[in-house]
Amino acid sequence: PVAERAQEVMAFHGRWIREFQPHRVMLEHDSFVIENRRGKTSHEHFPALISGTPSFSEMHGNVWGIHLGWSGNHRLRAEAKTDGRRYMQAEALYLPGEMAIEEGETLWTPRLYASHSPHGLNGMSQQFHRYLRDNIIRFPEDKPRPVHLNTWEGIYFNHDPDYIMRMADEAAALGVERFIIDDGWFKGRNDDHAALGDWYLDEKKYPNGLKPVIDHVKQLSMEFGIRVEPEMINPDSDLYRAHPDWVLALPGYAQATGQHQLVLNLNIPQAFEYLVERMSWLLGEHAVDYVKWD
Repeated sequence: PVAERAQEVMAFHGRWIREFQPHRVMLEHDSFVIENRRGKTSHEHFPALISGTPSFSEMHGNVWGIHLGWSGNHRLRAEAKTDGRRYMQAEALYLPGEMAIEEGETLWTPRLYASHSPHGLNGMSQQFHRYLRDNIIRFPEDKPRPVHLNTWEGIYFNHDPDYIMRMADEAAALGVERFIIDDGWFKGRNDDHAALGDWYLDEKKYPNGLKPVIDHVKQLSMEFGIRVEPEMINPDSDLYRAHPDWVLALPGYAQATGQHQLVLNLNIPQAFEYLVERMSWLLGEHAVDYVKWD
């Protein structure tokens, strides 16, 4: 239940590079319903809903927020009943026959996280963040999160170790505490159309290996991070050409790509073992402090 004055509803939609686009409706009667039937959560259907007093903002207004702890199909609802009462609802959306409960069995529904703030969205967000840090996320050390510099917008796929080390010099001078090499370090990765899955160092870009760059970053008293995306694969890759049967696919259906990528089926033992071996090489033979798992 929420207060009768919670007459405005906000939800989110979006896509890649346009994530978390808010949209609002005034709810005077009936229901506002969002359903996700894609099988997973996404930028298109973020599993959260907010109701508040009209024209609520970051610092103003009473707001009530709910977040369903669920990464599958779901339904969110805000409703104004005929007698003036209002409520919000969130549920896992099971397809017919998806769940079958035998006598004596229990179905655990997803957790629902809720927060109210009399001080707008900012107060609500702070309460969600505080709960997350205190009860869900566990960091290996109790310290402030380091200031990052990620190479992506600085170089994209054009990796030159000398230039990267100059970037590190400038980053350290600015007070950056963690320096991250992003996409483009592995062989054949010159754009986002190819080579994803080929987790071997590009020796044309790094003829002396990664170690000189890592050592330089460490000498500047910064942590070193690197970007991976191990569960994905480009059709234009050595891995796909060698093992097209390793991708997640349904027999008889065309394989639809997203961002020129397919998904590896990690239930195939050989595919899983390949990734374990490649990540063990990367993380075991290099002084990596942080992994940016894209």
